[in-house]
Amino acid sequence: MENRNSSGFTIVELLIVVVVVAILASLAIVSYNGITSKARDVALASSLEQVAKKIAARVVSSSDGLPANKDAFLLMAGISQSGSMDYQYAINTAVNPQIYCITATSVGVSGHIAGFSDGTVNQYTPGPCVMPGVAEPHTGNAPTVAANGEPCPTNFIVVPGSSIFSTGAFCVAKYETKIQGNDNGNQVYTSTLVPSVRAGGSPWVSISQTNAIAEASSLCDGCHLMSDSEWMTLAANVLSVGGNWSSGSVGSGYFYQGHVRNYPSEPIAASTNDGDSLFGLTGDIGAAGYNNRRTLTLSNGAVVWDVSGNVAEWTTTVTTKASQQPGLASDNTNGTSYSWKEWNAVGIQRNQLSIFSTPAVLSYEATQWGSAQGVGRIWSNQYSGPGRALIRGGYHGDNSSVGVLMIHFGYLPNHAPNIVGFRIAR
Repeated sequence: MENRNSSGFTIVELLIVVVVVAILASLAIVSYNGITSKARDVALASSLEQVAKKIAARVVSSSDGLPANKDAFLLMAGISQSGSMDYQYAINTAVNPQIYCITATSVGVSGHIAGFSDGTVNQYTPGPCVMPGVAEPHTGNAPTVAANGEPCPTNFIVVPGSSIFSTGAFCVAKYETKIQGNDNGNQVYTSTLVPSVRAGGSPWVSISQTNAIAEASSLCDGCHLMSDSEWMTLAANVLSVGGNWSSGSVGSGYFYQGHVRNYPSEPIAASTNDGDSLFGLTGDIGAAGYNNRRTLTLSNGAVVWDVSGNVAEWTTTVTTKASQQPGLASDNTNGTSYSWKEWNAVGIQRNQLSIFSTPAVLSYEATQWGSAQGVGRIWSNQYSGPGRALIRGGYHGDNSSVGVLMIHFGYLPNHAPNIVGFRIAR
């Protein structure tokens, strides 16, 4: 008999080959899907930006106003609904200026742009539109992961994003910044001091905006001093929660202002117990007309301390033009010095201040709020030159001027007042 050697693959070897080929194919598919998804997102952004520019141009150059519905929007934008691109249009006519939002969806990928009746247009934001002016409902426990999928650092909370301010969900410090290893935050600044986010200790003050920017970025990768858009996103959210108002209903009664009565007459530490919202306060805590609760609850259930009161807080914004600051018509004769002004004062002029820094973008109701509702006032001199830093919140001795919408333009970026601290975001 002939002895023949046979060669070939065993069943096991064939199975291994099949498995390897399947894995490689799946990786290729995932990579392809990721590329095509990103390409569709870029296409959506480009399409929506062009559409928003057309709407803005028509609104500014004519008396047509914003489109009243989807059909009017498609007509004004000069586009038609196609099988590959679906547009949705929403408008909030109850606010001033009116706000609209356009969502475009293509093969499961969506993005949106919000704009205003004064022609202002926000940046493109991935994901469907959440109608501006409407707080997202709180369901379950407060989230701990920001829009980029990264968990927040210790003692940070998640702030839901806002279509108004083109912000995705981001992390913000639960407490005002403290000095690591030192419970007295009023120290002469040196670069050897290290920031810390914790309840204990008084806030870090006597630090300039310039140094606060540097120190905030040193805390962690991606950390930074809060921008005014982030501040307004946080403020709009807490203002939309009825539990932060003395009556339990938004716009009724007073909004909680925190440590504002100067009892004690210094900045104080926070508590790790969110239920102890009057922690550290003394004197006439319950005085009529003031709401001293130091904690505010977000729509997602997270709790933040001292957004107004205790110490005022730097933002990254700096004025760039003369006559930048808000003022009144009467200031033309007697407004050459700084003074407090009400947001809801008759004849208030925002001048070069961005509309995104004012209550007007939140709702028509918000335009009626002032110090009587506990949201704060404006410290400004509309004839001051450029280069003033925008400060938010107010400090423990500002009393009725304090609030989450308070703006103070009195300091330059290199000033280091002992009533101003800072808060870190990421």
